[in-house]
Amino acid sequence: MQIAFWGNSRGKAGITSNIAAISTFMALEMQIKIVLFENHFNLNNLENGFLENSYDDFVMESPFYYHHLGIDQVMKRLDSHIRIQEVIKDAALEPITEKLFYIPQSNTGNKEVFEYELNQILEVLLKELGKFAQIVFVDTAVSDNLTTKTILDTADFIVMNLCQDPFLLMDCFRRFHSIRKKCIYLLGNYDRYSRYTIKYVMRKFEIPKERIAVIPYNTGFKDALSLGRLVAFLSRNMLCSKQDENYYFIKELKRACKIVYNLVCQNKEGSIDTAVS
Repeated sequence: MQIAFWGNSRGKAGITSNIAAISTFMALEMQIKIVLFENHFNLNNLENGFLENSYDDFVMESPFYYHHLGIDQVMKRLDSHIRIQEVIKDAALEPITEKLFYIPQSNTGNKEVFEYELNQILEVLLKELGKFAQIVFVDTAVSDNLTTKTILDTADFIVMNLCQDPFLLMDCFRRFHSIRKKCIYLLGNYDRYSRYTIKYVMRKFEIPKERIAVIPYNTGFKDALSLGRLVAFLSRNMLCSKQDENYYFIKELKRACKIVYNLVCQNKEGSIDTAVS
């Protein structure tokens, strides 16, 4: 099962933080085996949420100084078809043992070369990742690079990340109507006191409630992402009480994960087998 996280603008909708939150929570609570990767370069990447950092001792080396594998190693080994499942596991960070795997982004330093090389092997890569995990989540570039169209075309579902900006909302539904039938909508960095609430978006763009959710803005969550403590934050708060300051965030995150899970199950005509192969 392949699910692409995408949107018509980066930053405002929180695409990377949304995919990090949903994948981690689904792995923790639903015990689903998930693999993540990105088809682009971005300083604000998924790795930041999973590798704990101390900015008091900050050094200028890339995280790849400590982690030499990632997507580059997987791409190099795909053609050989030799123990490719082992290569995927070895090349990935494993934030949740046997459940959540993240293949770090390329460290080639050349955007054009990476996009070209990924485009050459993308079909095989997605197939192999689909064998490795029950769900493949892709943090997909907003811009029209070589692989974004292929990822969106082949995805079983697209999580369309929205923000509460009326102009960007109109642009999204005007320009990307053709992929609407396989979209789940997610309002990231959500402010429930904004005029442009989830109810407004549902009514304005005729979205059924089982196809839309929110990820509220939450300071503790944002700090955990910055410090590489995402798994610890969600583990600690997933059963928090209604009196807890993080309850609203966790409640809405659970609902978002349930929407994704239900659509995956419907697509598979039954529940997901959560046994680890």
